[in-house]
Amino acid sequence: MVNVPTASAAQMEERGRVVHWHMPNVPLMRATSDELEEVAVDIARKANAATGRTKIIVPVRGFSSLSTDGQPFHDPRADARFIDRLIRTATVEVVVVELPINDPEFAIFAADALHDLVHGFVSNR
Repeated sequence: MVNVPTASAAQMEERGRVVHWHMPNVPLMRATSDELEEVAVDIARKANAATGRTKIIVPVRGFSSLSTDGQPFHDPRADARFIDRLIRTATVEVVVVELPINDPEFAIFAADALHDLVHGFVSNR
């Protein structure tokens, strides 16, 4: 999602963009498939440049509470394009997890992955 100025949110909606009013003065705009692909390339580029052990974990069932099933930013096709581009562009490990980002199980999975990366880093020094 993209935070947009309140004054331009109506214009974004008129152009067919999905806008959610998080609060009366905080409009959020859903990124398009093309924009998400650009973000995926940027994330992959940065991860690929890492000098240490690196892993990208993707919560396929929702990148935010607004993009889960039934919510205003739910767009599985756009998310799939992001994930596909990320996997094709990244040279580091990309793990796709069948959970939404705010699920406690996802938090545990991510924490365990971080622990494994840190433990491996400390052990290999």
